[in-house]
Amino acid sequence: MDEAIAFYQKALSLNPDIPEALFNLGNLLFRQGEKRKGLELVKRSERLFAERGDEEWASLAQRIIMRMNIGATRLPKHPEKRGRKRRG
Repeated sequence: MDEAIAFYQKALSLNPDIPEALFNLGNLLFRQGEKRKGLELVKRSERLFAERGDEEWASLAQRIIMRMNIGATRLPKHPEKRGRKRRG
């Protein structure tokens, strides 16, 4: 995953307005725990897809944004307790 992140970061350093790279990097970062940054990148990709008239990709990005928002609200308040079994 780190190689893919580096690849997309390099692509975006050459052209920061590649919506596919923003979309994919956003998803990767979100999965690695960088929730806010990942969400920001996918939102930016959605705007760029919409600007160029790519309705299918814009729609996909919107669905991913909704899932990210739902997932972010379901995160445990205390991640250190995540995965521990209840006793009793």
